[in-house]
Amino acid sequence: MAAPSGVRTCEDFAEFQELLRVMRTIDDRIVHELNTTLPTASFAGKVDANQTCKELYQSLKLMQSELNVEEVVNDRSWKVKLQLEGKTNEKYLVFVAIQYKAQVVAGINYFIKVSVSNSTDECVHLRVFQSLPHENKGPSLTSYETGKTKADPLNYF
Repeated sequence: MAAPSGVRTCEDFAEFQELLRVMRTIDDRIVHELNTTLPTASFAGKVDANQTCKELYQSLKLMQSELNVEEVVNDRSWKVKLQLEGKTNEKYLVFVAIQYKAQVVAGINYFIKVSVSNSTDECVHLRVFQSLPHENKGPSLTSYETGKTKADPLNYF
């Protein structure tokens, strides 16, 4: 599995810690899946090993895709763009994720600062929930804050 793309510096230590925590969570989920999916010798005859292995592989492939955190965040923000436009009754021609934080819950809350203008520093802050992979649900916009600028700090809300 590859590390997240892009050059990182440690200028923002909190952001670095958050990224590290997200990556560790992914590793923990892989270990948990291995420990709970593969049958022990006493259960080997009661479980379809081929099907179990196939499902585990698919689950791990899905988790692997989350290693590219920046790509995931941009993907999550685009998927909730229509939800935001429906709630704010506005159309956003520009919609670029410029900063994010992640909070691990029973899934992941992404807090995303999105630039919505090329001519001003206008932004919106999104809270996007992504459920665990086995639930097969897309991201959902759970909260948002409008009237933000690029200078406004991105806080948990």
